Amino acid sequence: MSYQPIYGDYGVVHTSGAFGKLIRLGTFSHWNHAVVYIGGGLLIEANPKGVQIKPVSEYKDGDIAWNQHEGLTSAQRTAIVAHAHSLVGSVYNFATIAVLTLRILGLRVLSNMSILKHLAEKDGYICSELVVACYNFANVVISDKPDYLTTPANLAFRLMYQ
Repeated sequence: MSYQPIYGDYGVVHTSGAFGKLIRLGTFSHWNHAVVYIGGGLLIEANPKGVQIKPVSEYKDGDIAWNQHEGLTSAQRTAIVAHAHSLVGSVYNFATIAVLTLRILGLRVLSNMSILKHLAEKDGYICSELVVACYNFANVVISDKPDYLTTPANLAFRLMYQ
């Protein structure tokens, strides 16, 4: 039987779309998406339509790896979920995707241009940035990178070494 997530868990997801394949190729990972489980069979994710609540059942069983060994307190879990809820309706941050793409292509100098960096740090979220922001809100550090530079691959790497 597969792990049943607990509210506040994050998961990394393997999807089959073309954009997901590009993310996996660019980050050398099996995983291309990240979500926060909020309980009741629901999750919160950032996708090109913005930050949304969706049923876990939209993903096939086995396509999500959960952070089942994080050791979160119930207060931390509550804070993570509350922050995720507060971000629902936020826009997707395409500037962050541009910055990460430039970095993956080895064009770090371009990715550090002040206008791109400002836009990436400003409003909106990508999936992994959303997860890190929610955990940061609960004072749980899960990435040594700025939230906007964390990828699903970084979060998956963390899962392997919990």
